[in-house]
Formats: sequence, structure tokens, C-alpha cells
Amino acid sequence: MSQDLMIGEKEYEIFERDTIVATLQACEKAGYSPLFMPEFAQLRIAYPGLFKDLGRTMSIRATGKTSAGSALEIYAHVPGDWSQRQYIS
Repeated sequence: MSQDLMIGEKEYEIFERDTIVATLQACEKAGYSPLFMPEFAQLRIAYPGLFKDLGRTMSIRATGKTSAGSALEIYAHVPGDWSQRQYIS
């Protein structure tokens, strides 16, 4: 499934495949780049009825502990290895 959306002058397309790798492949083949969570949140606000389920983005969340033992949670919304299909397939 895919669906075209316009927000302002930007064009978006929703891709839905069986796996995240197939979804990324379809996205790349169509000439798009995957969204990160901030952009996805803007789309959900602009089109509240569009998303029945949670979406997938290329943002990551890493959790762990500091050397002092405190809980640590980091969010990354930038391109990296995890946003390239060949590294997650």
C-alpha cells in the first residue's frame, strides 16, 4: 500500500509492506527518504485520522546506564547506519 500526501509544498508518501526492509526498499525505489519521528509526528497532527496503527520511523532509542549507574535514554533523529536498508536487512 502507498498513499500520497501534501503538507504545504512538501510531498509525502506512506509505504506499508510486510517487513521494514521491504518498506525501506519501496521508499528508496520511489525516490523518497524515510522520515524521523519529528516529521512523522507533524504528519500525524496534520492527518489525525490517517494512521490506524503506530508508524515506523528511522529514529532510534537507546537505553542503558551511565558508569555511575544512573538510567540513560538517548533518542537520535539523524541519518546513520540504522537508517540504511543494507545494514538492517
